[in-house]
Amino acid sequence: MTTLCPYTLLLIVIIIIEMRAPQPSALCGLSEFSCDNGKCVRQNMYCNGREDCGDGSDEPRGCIACNRTFNGEANVKYRLHISEPFHRHVPFLCVVSFVADGGTYGDYVELRFLSFNVGSLEKGSSGLTCYGGHLQVLDKKNPETDISHQQTRGLSQLVSALKHTNGMFPSLYNFTGKIAPHFGYFCGQMSAQGVNYFSSGNNVTLLIFMPRRTSWRYQSFNVFLTYRFITTKTSVGIQEDDTKVNVGRATPNSFCNVEYRDCVNQVCIIRSPNFPGTFLPNFTCQYLIRQNEIPKGFHAQIVLKQDNEYKISIENGHSGLGAISSSSLTTECSRDVVRIFDGSTPDTVLLTEFCGSGALPAVVSSQSSVLIQLVSAPSQLLHDSRLELEARVRFVKKPVWRIKGNSCNFLIDVSQEREGIIENPQHTVPLQTICTYIIRGKRPSDRVWLYFTSYIVEDKHPWSLTEHCDTGKLQILGSAVPDHLVFTENNSFENNHTYCEKSSPQLCTRAGDTRSLIPLRPCSLPEESYFSKGPELMLRLHYPRISGISTIQPIFKARYEIVDTRQPGLGLHLSLCDRFVGSENSNHGTIFSPRNVLYYGRGGRREISCRYNLKGRDSKRVKIMFLTLQLLSSVCTNMIDSVTHQRTCEITQNNKEPLSFIQVVENWQGIELSLGCFCNISLISLAHKPIEITSLSDNVSVIFTVKGMTSVQDYHHFNFRANYKFFSFPPCDYVLKEEKGSKGILTMVVNRSVIDEHGEFRCRWSLKPAVGKHTYLTLRGTKGPGECPYNNVVKVYIGSSNTAIAMVCLNDNMTEVKVVSPFGSGMDSVTPHQTDRVSQGKTNHIILEAIIKAPQPVRVEWGEVTKPFLKKNVGQSLRTINCLVRCPEINACISPDLWCDGKKHCPSGYDEAAENCQRYPLLYVAVGVGVTLFLLMLVLIAIIVRCRKRDKRTIRIPTVDNFEMNGSGRAQEDCFLKY
Repeated sequence: MTTLCPYTLLLIVIIIIEMRAPQPSALCGLSEFSCDNGKCVRQNMYCNGREDCGDGSDEPRGCIACNRTFNGEANVKYRLHISEPFHRHVPFLCVVSFVADGGTYGDYVELRFLSFNVGSLEKGSSGLTCYGGHLQVLDKKNPETDISHQQTRGLSQLVSALKHTNGMFPSLYNFTGKIAPHFGYFCGQMSAQGVNYFSSGNNVTLLIFMPRRTSWRYQSFNVFLTYRFITTKTSVGIQEDDTKVNVGRATPNSFCNVEYRDCVNQVCIIRSPNFPGTFLPNFTCQYLIRQNEIPKGFHAQIVLKQDNEYKISIENGHSGLGAISSSSLTTECSRDVVRIFDGSTPDTVLLTEFCGSGALPAVVSSQSSVLIQLVSAPSQLLHDSRLELEARVRFVKKPVWRIKGNSCNFLIDVSQEREGIIENPQHTVPLQTICTYIIRGKRPSDRVWLYFTSYIVEDKHPWSLTEHCDTGKLQILGSAVPDHLVFTENNSFENNHTYCEKSSPQLCTRAGDTRSLIPLRPCSLPEESYFSKGPELMLRLHYPRISGISTIQPIFKARYEIVDTRQPGLGLHLSLCDRFVGSENSNHGTIFSPRNVLYYGRGGRREISCRYNLKGRDSKRVKIMFLTLQLLSSVCTNMIDSVTHQRTCEITQNNKEPLSFIQVVENWQGIELSLGCFCNISLISLAHKPIEITSLSDNVSVIFTVKGMTSVQDYHHFNFRANYKFFSFPPCDYVLKEEKGSKGILTMVVNRSVIDEHGEFRCRWSLKPAVGKHTYLTLRGTKGPGECPYNNVVKVYIGSSNTAIAMVCLNDNMTEVKVVSPFGSGMDSVTPHQTDRVSQGKTNHIILEAIIKAPQPVRVEWGEVTKPFLKKNVGQSLRTINCLVRCPEINACISPDLWCDGKKHCPSGYDEAAENCQRYPLLYVAVGVGVTLFLLMLVLIAIIVRCRKRDKRTIRIPTVDNFEMNGSGRAQEDCFLKY
């Protein structure tokens, strides 16, 4: 006897069962069962455990629910229990169909599995697979192949069902159509209390297959579910609000691919197949969201999120039999998974992937398109799997911190902007990514000033004090700690920093209150900011891989600024910005104010004073040409001399307003003289016509001072730039200076060649009168600030004063001008023993400065005069002995050799008056010599007598040098020689 193939026997058994199954009657409705006695009962009364026909035909022997098609009224819930077969020596196949016939019989099918245990899910050679039985769901969308009623059942349906049983039968009939995938299998024990399934079309077929008993391990078998037929309105299963919802447009010739556009003014909803019910195994859905219309100057980003934790439930693959899925989203997915790509294809950057259950924090793309991929594993547990996401489009201004391609490296280009704001990428960053920010200056002298306004890293271990760095990490590489804010490489050391979830960088949070991140109270260094050691500073932001989905990725925001630390010349020790510039290396160059923002108000300082000392060699002069000046100050007025064009500053005392000015001074023979002062001026560019100042010595200082700065002011508000040049000026060396006793003449001829070569003739000379004497000058011209046709002037200074006591406009056609140096109170309060010290202090030191702009001879005559009365320490007075002749109009005594010498030395000519010169030789000489000799004899006799009375062994001879009159006129003697 020929042995039949087990599959043939199975087919025969199925045919017999099919023949035994109740057949419809023409007298009964589509959803009714025809009893043998002609009575019609509902389909769900067949094999329900009780006799409803009355003749037992609805409860035949071996009654099972398999190989049947169920219909019913809409919105009525029916129960169905499929029990384990009695005979397990042959394979078991159970085919159950549910058909919604439309109208009052519903349009879609809803299944709810209350209990399920078929086979087991085990690890095989190609991954997890169903062993010992499985359930397969056939859900057809194509109307041409949909099962419309019971009459479509038959051998063709059974054969098409058998082809899904692990490939045991050939594909004889294309039951699922072109777009439906070959769905996978459910097996094992259901991992939820209840699983819902909503059909895509109007009919659903369940295929339950178990091999014969010898091929599977012993286990229980149980399938218990309810079913109902729902209308189109309730099939969606969710309640929509008034917000516009875009469910996308299905891609042709695909099972579940959907494309979304214009998610700007409406919410785009991404849903898994059969939502809100579970989706089937073994398919891949792709949801493409694209924004084509983007405003000019903006960049489009797609934002995906789901705040409702019940709308995401994806089997995470970590639960065993009877276990409940994790209640949170995870990135460790072994079977079903949702992937989000930063672009329109799976070849772009994977932003994130997840499974599990819970709310999804915002996932933001860096581009104007995003691809969501839902992958369902071929074999899996029966799980209440579903997915719904909300998508919106937002526009951000360019540029935006975002990853381009697979690289997250940012090189800050400072060629255009030397300051700016940096922050974390403004989109979701893939895990295991390191974003590097390199802030690099253009010059070796550039430095980076950086301060943070915010820094957040999620702490998943709030109860621990240990730094895990498992959710994020920030590194600062290349910073330095400056010494006393003098930014040089010699007094700073490099210091790298690392911060994670329990530590944070130095924060200047108040800067975040302003749009430009520049606070009213500056961010201090090093307490609240960082400074680079060299021209480069690097930040590294780490995004480590974690198992869970972070509610927030590492966030930071910082402001950077490239600081220019260039300074001309050599720095002075422990000085903030004083510089020395010599002529050894070059006779010309440029000086400029500091451009280091930390020296100004915005860097935390209220005052700054920088001195630039220009020192030449071989008696060279210095010419300074100011190219830019920015010295706005309302409390200072700039005055310009109409003749010499020298600038001076008049400052009003006001501590509330900023004050900025530049002083130019020179050191001439140990005296510091002012060459000019600038303030309250804004000349941004003077390149074509610079302001020039020329010194008369080789030692010049430019002093740049700012006081009372506010926190928003810096080197843009107060600055200068000037060129300098060292040059020789030999004409001053050829001046003819004649001295004869207490008078002298200074003469010099200024030729046209000197004016043409140097632009002007400027020289300075000093006159040093004898001790206790003052100077009396005679020049031809006009005195005072009147008109000066040729701008040829001589300025007269006394001592170390920066203010001229007189200015004479030279003119040979004018009368003589007399200038007498003032008798200061300092001379009146000293004794003859102090006279030398006064001379050293240059109290009576006369300085002549000639400024010649047109060819002209220069002639200055001078003489020495003496004040006729001197105050003594005892408060009494005595007429000076050598003041024999006096100019009454100036109340000064002139030397006797100037009296009647043919030259007028008194302003009125009193010394050359006829009545004085006729009696001068007889009267004054006789009286003067007689009185002098008489007094000397008296003093000598008195001293000798007193010395003898003392009976001492020393004799002192008085001299004129040690002679001094006391307050009563009596001589004080002194014994000088020893014997």
